Amino acid sequence: MSAELVITSEGACLLGGALLHPSQDPLEAARQELAGLLRGAGPEDTLVLAGAGLGWHARAALEEPRGPAVVVFEPDPERRAWLRSLGPSLAGAEIATDIDSLVEILSRRLVYGGSKRVAIFAPPAYQEADPELVAQTRQVVQQVISRSQTDHLTRQQKLQLWLDNLAENFKYVLEVPDVTQLVGALQGVPAVVIGAGPSLDRSLPELARAGRHALLLAAASALGPMRGAGLAPHFALAMEGRDESRQFGPAPPPQTMLLAATSGHPNHFRRWYQYKGLFHLHKWVVDLVGRGVVVPSGGHATSAAFSLAVLWGCDPIVLVGQDLAYTGGRIHASGRPGGEDEPQVATVEVAAIGGGSVRTSPVMQSYISWYQEAAAYLRTLAQPPRVINATAAGALLPGFEHRPLSQVLAGLPELDMDFERVLQVLARLPRPQGGGLVQRLLQAKARVRQVARICQEAGLEAAHSAAGRDTPAAEVLAGLPPEAGGEQAKAALDHMSAILQAMAEGLYA
Repeated sequence: MSAELVITSEGACLLGGALLHPSQDPLEAARQELAGLLRGAGPEDTLVLAGAGLGWHARAALEEPRGPAVVVFEPDPERRAWLRSLGPSLAGAEIATDIDSLVEILSRRLVYGGSKRVAIFAPPAYQEADPELVAQTRQVVQQVISRSQTDHLTRQQKLQLWLDNLAENFKYVLEVPDVTQLVGALQGVPAVVIGAGPSLDRSLPELARAGRHALLLAAASALGPMRGAGLAPHFALAMEGRDESRQFGPAPPPQTMLLAATSGHPNHFRRWYQYKGLFHLHKWVVDLVGRGVVVPSGGHATSAAFSLAVLWGCDPIVLVGQDLAYTGGRIHASGRPGGEDEPQVATVEVAAIGGGSVRTSPVMQSYISWYQEAAAYLRTLAQPPRVINATAAGALLPGFEHRPLSQVLAGLPELDMDFERVLQVLARLPRPQGGGLVQRLLQAKARVRQVARICQEAGLEAAHSAAGRDTPAAEVLAGLPPEAGGEQAKAALDHMSAILQAMAEGLYA
């Protein structure tokens, strides 16, 4: 049971008997308690308050000139009622009322929003009277920080590869449809997103009838296991920067459309001879093209497939074969090409489907966090789709319903959709005009060169400011390691300039 707030006859506020706010000048008392944390904090930093109290600590942080963003975690409705009735205005703070909303807010700031640092403050009374809330706050913050670090490290390690792939693949925007132009076009159509986790072996018999009830989107890595069972998805997704075209097999399924990321390996486009569509993983590329929307991704193909299902308006969205764990000591489903050359690495324990725990890797743990972020974000929408994890075994995904695939399919009607017609609609989607595309690329190149000059003349901080957000220059600078200096930044910007030139020239190759 949560500790109660009490106002004494002298006007002091207690939490579970511990002093939370004194009767005299509670705002000044809160300032003094926060002084150490706020010293040196700036607008790009984030302060997380474990417990709202009456709001005086949040108010003190909000009044700090050029202070940090303030996030308050208070899941107790009675305490929030006290805050609203007796506390100061907290306009400008974000208030999380449960773990899901805390994950969504922190992910938006720390993973996607560029917030540099985060600090946690728990008033002493909360530390004494509600240590569980304080522990929950620290756990969520650490989880999101870990996810942010994984995301940034991936960006550092793969940015060069992504850019080289884009230089080769960009020409396809003139001839291959961008499937994100179908935003909302498949409203209410059920979708099953299929990964190549070990438990897919157990789900294949049920998947044999899934295509009669839902649109099937599979990671390309699941094509081999599905082919072995005589199955083929409607869509297969490939987004890896390295060449994974071996997953297509000797002959891609004739009625399956490949959806390939423009920053993925060029062989994903070259070696698929049937229907093809594309999508972009980087907003600055979408802005250059002038069509479609960026596809959010947790770094693996099934997360991109999940995002596409959301963009299209599918409902419900059902995950299968998304173990994200070493189920039975294995990494992938049987028949997945290349699965044998990916050894297990250092493991961590996470909650398992059906109870208990299961071993996973730090990278797969970041995928779990991404799905949790996605589920938390979707619940902020006016009409969120149902998200169901029907994976037979593996890691529990917070925020998802967990139900057997047979039970999910039994509740779905027969799919009233002509997939051949969907392919025809996709084939007729408009493409950008080459002339306008070249002009935007050359303008982007000129801006990158300008940022490079600013970097050389005024330093790295000035270059970050000039780059803005969601631009080619900003992408390069965000991918630099923390210890990078001006010369390294200048070299990276020069490389981006060359990439943009190659993208323009490739349109007429």
